[in-house]
Amino acid sequence: MDSLSLEDDEMEMAINLIPMIDVLIFLLIFFIITTNFIKPVIDINLATTKSDQMGEGSGDQIVVVINKSGQLFLDDKEVTLQELDPVFSANRDSGINLFVDQATPFQDFISVVDLAKLHKRNDLVVTTKHESNESN
Repeated sequence: MDSLSLEDDEMEMAINLIPMIDVLIFLLIFFIITTNFIKPVIDINLATTKSDQMGEGSGDQIVVVINKSGQLFLDDKEVTLQELDPVFSANRDSGINLFVDQATPFQDFISVVDLAKLHKRNDLVVTTKHESNESN
């Protein structure tokens, strides 16, 4: 009879791994689904660079995208240069991150940089693709 109670104690102390596996599968599915929404909606072909130095930025960023036809986008919404003006002046704690298509007219790029400089914004970063060694 003592051996029967010892087996009962061991059964009570067992850890059921099935719920933990269910939670891990749920988390995996959640992250797979959410990473699909993070991809930019605007189709741009970033310029390539050999350096892989990252710009230092704060947590929050103003993300401005300039496509190959020179259209400006802020948070996936098309805006004009005049609409960017109050955004640059109001959000002083957020860095400015530019995603510029390599075929963008240079004047469109310079117009956004000039607007940032007019607001004395020195926290501007231009995002590029790192050139891989495999292409050489």
